[in-house]
Amino acid sequence: MRISDLLAIDELGLTLLAGDPTREFGTVHITDLPEPGRYLGGGELVLTGLMWWHAPGDSARFVAALAESGVAALGAGQAWLGHVPADLVAACEVAGLPLVEVPVEVSFRTMAELVVPRLAGDVRDALGRHRRLVAAIAEGADLRELFALTAAELGVTGAVLSPSGEVIVGQADDPVRLAKAYLTAPRLPARVGEYTIFAVGRGHRAAGWALACDGDLLDRADLGYELAACVGLERSRMEEGRRVERRLAEQLVVAALAGADVAELNARLRTCGIDAAEPYAVVNVTALRPGATRGPDPATLGGQIVEELLGREVVAAAGADGAVAVVPLRERTTAGLADRLRTG
Repeated sequence: MRISDLLAIDELGLTLLAGDPTREFGTVHITDLPEPGRYLGGGELVLTGLMWWHAPGDSARFVAALAESGVAALGAGQAWLGHVPADLVAACEVAGLPLVEVPVEVSFRTMAELVVPRLAGDVRDALGRHRRLVAAIAEGADLRELFALTAAELGVTGAVLSPSGEVIVGQADDPVRLAKAYLTAPRLPARVGEYTIFAVGRGHRAAGWALACDGDLLDRADLGYELAACVGLERSRMEEGRRVERRLAEQLVVAALAGADVAELNARLRTCGIDAAEPYAVVNVTALRPGATRGPDPATLGGQIVEELLGREVVAAAGADGAVAVVPLRERTTAGLADRLRTG
């Protein structure tokens, strides 16, 4: 449930004092402990009567404990002090924590009675979609079918794109422009023309997929996140097969570097889907990440990028000096690579 949904409940008369109203919360927790962090698990709407507040410095400590615990939002009641302290508003603004003012006449019990059934309804809807998704996967549905199923249930249309602008599934106008926006956006989701772009998964953007949803979903980001999670689940399943292919490519590269005889190398080429008689090229790739301390190493990232750049027609094996891909010089592969290099 989003904070904006909470604000829309007329009988509560709530006021947003700070933060993003599109933030979602999954549970409600009531506390007046000055440092409640140990009892919080993240994602909560915390309701407090402010009985812990005695001086301006108390707010920063209280809000810091909430932020560290991953709380979604704070609801502060007026009943004890008659108002919400200005330093609490300031602390929430600094922490990026949504703060909602609860009027004197509204009890936390009343709020819980109104909110909890709505949360239960959200959970039931999500569980229903999850069951249908699992059933479709069990029946062998591919990414195209899963995307269509989930998008229809959520009422969303759009496309999944590679970072080079290839349309993986769905439909989108000018996918190369959308891919560039995905790679360069300061933060996601982001509005780009008539689309809202989300990241699929949490990997490096250069090796990831983008979800471009039709229309402005910044106020309904939960829909984009859910569809992106569905696509990410299927991509993870596809990656299991890629791991086997990468291991075969690694064995080919190791054999070549060790000076294996021609017969063994030809056999290993065939296991990688390349006829020994057809032309191929060996590509060595690294992708530097200046200043980055998290994510894949340059060799692994380089391999992921070249796989996406070549339309996933090849696999790359990561080594100490970079990723190595054996690329068949087929017309479709080389033409696709040339197009992507020109537009990327």
